[in-house]
Amino acid sequence: MNDVNKKFNKKTQELYSYKLKFNFKTEAGILNYLNDKEIKIKIT
Repeated sequence: MNDVNKKFNKKTQELYSYKLKFNFKTEAGILNYLNDKEIKIKIT
């Protein structure tokens, strides 16, 4: 992975996601409003 980091001039790895989908199998408490919601980021 070091070669990839050098290519993008990064010292650490970064994690990105273009889509998040929440599908709780049990009670999620304060986060329950997110159940069955999907958030997509438009990539341009």
